Amino acid sequence: MTFSKSKSSTILAITILSILTIGCAHKYSPAYNGAPNVALGQDRASQIGAPIALSNWWQNLNDETLTHYIEVALRNNHDIAQSMARITEARQVLGSYQASARPSGNLGASASAQRMTENGAMPVARLPGFDRDQLVFQTGFDASWEIDVFNGVKHYLAAQTARIEVSEEEKNAVQIVVAAEVGRAYFELQGAQRELEYEKDYIESLNQTVDLLQSRNRAGDISQRDITEVMARKAAYETKLPAIEARIRAANIALQVIQGIPPSAQILSVKTDEPLLLRFPIGARSELLQRRPDIRIAERRLAVRTNETAVQMVEKYPRFVISARLGWEATEPLKIFDTSSQAINIAPGIRWNILNGGRIEANIHAAEARQTQALEAYSQTIIAALGDSERAFSDYHGSLETIASRAQAIEIQQNLIAYGEQRLAAGDISWLELLEMGRAVMDLQIQDVRNKTQAATLQIALFKALGGGWSE
Repeated sequence: MTFSKSKSSTILAITILSILTIGCAHKYSPAYNGAPNVALGQDRASQIGAPIALSNWWQNLNDETLTHYIEVALRNNHDIAQSMARITEARQVLGSYQASARPSGNLGASASAQRMTENGAMPVARLPGFDRDQLVFQTGFDASWEIDVFNGVKHYLAAQTARIEVSEEEKNAVQIVVAAEVGRAYFELQGAQRELEYEKDYIESLNQTVDLLQSRNRAGDISQRDITEVMARKAAYETKLPAIEARIRAANIALQVIQGIPPSAQILSVKTDEPLLLRFPIGARSELLQRRPDIRIAERRLAVRTNETAVQMVEKYPRFVISARLGWEATEPLKIFDTSSQAINIAPGIRWNILNGGRIEANIHAAEARQTQALEAYSQTIIAALGDSERAFSDYHGSLETIASRAQAIEIQQNLIAYGEQRLAAGDISWLELLEMGRAVMDLQIQDVRNKTQAATLQIALFKALGGGWSE
């Protein structure tokens, strides 16, 4: 069938007018306008220290070795690589959905040979002058477009975009965990090595004491019993070394694995100085909404569910599709593109699923329930994040107070040793009593190392709780 130019123009005008009329008649767009406000409570009244950059918190610690290990882990960690692949996948899926929302078209061509029946219900082959054997040549272009009158496609694409953003925030969350795990393993390795050095130094001092006491014993000033007690004490401290060395190996393996390095017996180098412990403010609670990926993930999931609800609600309304075909058909190949062989078809259409047995309403209610779940999850995530940050802040600053108290105790005990040496020279106390004072100092120093290691890991936990470890 062919159309005259005037008839084609009339159909096209009617089609365009129908589209404009439908588009102006109704716009259904319950857009997502952001997450609702959640009560955050009051910020801390006192903020200690100066603010620091949380994105790359490790750069505040003045430890180039730690910085190197974290940068290696962020490049090589397989969990981060998987997160990046999921982002790529989500973006490509969105691209596919975006393409399906645009007009689509196909080019086609065919040639067929056919023989018409003479004995069928319509024996056209018996018509005079009609050749029952025919060759038919066809070519043409088909196009169709579903018009997004009620914004169903718009909401669907918005949901897919929010899913991409969820994947991006999940990658940020993995980066935070990876950086924190590197820092934790690093300081545990550093602390165990420093503890081992203290233990070995003390054991060496006991060896020197044994040598001194043996010479005094030969002079008759010290009994063999005193020497035996010192040697027993040395043996007791030597039994602690394997456990410390095992902690060193465990922390070393953890540090290697988190960097994507096959574990080996070679101990990684760490800075031998004490860890730098900072005092910095926790900041306003509202800043957590911007920094913590888990909150951002929860908000984006709420956006997904809200747009999915809108998509289901659009199912209650009709769909409008316009399709068109421009083609040519002839029985002779040389006449295929003649004007008389041309066929044009323009067909606006409407589909309305009005008899569905309540399926659409059920899907809407289910989507609304999922949206409510996402809203509650968002609120709970914020409350949990606030608790996490407050707890991390309290634990870290409590550890700093413990370290300060321990330093005072060490100073007092060291003064007692100086006084004890004077009393030993005066004959008021024995060597064993002086050694006991030294043991007390060493135990305090070992505990100080452990406290500072714990404080360093708690500081990292605070960085993590505040959403540190990733950047836009």
